[in-house]
Amino acid sequence: MRPLEVSFIVNLHREGRLCLPSIETALTAVQAANQAGVAAELVLILDNPDSITISAAKRFETNARIELTNVRDLGAARNHGVGCALGRYIAFLDGDDLCCRNWLVAAYREAKQFSNPCIVHPKFNLFFGRDYSRYFWMHPDVRKDCIKLSRLLVENLWTSSVFAEKDTFIHFPYVRNDLKNGVGYEDWAFNVETAIAGVKHIVAQDTILFIRRNKESSLLVASAAHAVMPDFGRVFARYPSFMDRIDICL
Repeated sequence: MRPLEVSFIVNLHREGRLCLPSIETALTAVQAANQAGVAAELVLILDNPDSITISAAKRFETNARIELTNVRDLGAARNHGVGCALGRYIAFLDGDDLCCRNWLVAAYREAKQFSNPCIVHPKFNLFFGRDYSRYFWMHPDVRKDCIKLSRLLVENLWTSSVFAEKDTFIHFPYVRNDLKNGVGYEDWAFNVETAIAGVKHIVAQDTILFIRRNKESSLLVASAAHAVMPDFGRVFARYPSFMDRIDICL
């Protein structure tokens, strides 16, 4: 049996039927990876789910591992997924977004070819949603784009769909959101901390992520309502001299 290379984790909460196409795209990417010789598994992490989301996830129980948790936080749920993952590499997908068929294969090959610790992102992002003006943008790649910490501290440059070695997520666990006290955007804090530590953020060519917007109950909407900021406290404590490099390209 081939060693398991990739665990594709889909984080679910209370997306209901909206999670069905998301899981379908994740399953398609896992199947494409296995067909390409990259042994992959699909893991569905259900954090404090409602009955509709549980029923939707169970449609895929023959092709995915389903893990239930009650941490009630996306960052903590991702960390729980890391503990459940059996692959050398881990990829994350939010439960109402859509990935492309070649995402895992392209990201895996990009990571294997890169000589330094890295986090791989899809090259393109398309935001969509009901009553939402769609827009399209590209992720920067530190191999060719000059990204400075001074910019990353005020602008989140990469979305939460990431691919990296499991050890990366163990060494840099996601911080827990605390919206009532103004702390959120766990993916932004993760991006800043890893970038400061020297992990390179790169993109996989010919890949795209479709990101659903106008989610009335989404974490993004709740974060905006509470005017939250990322928790950079751990970053500043861990790397007290990072300000010396704030205007140097990553």
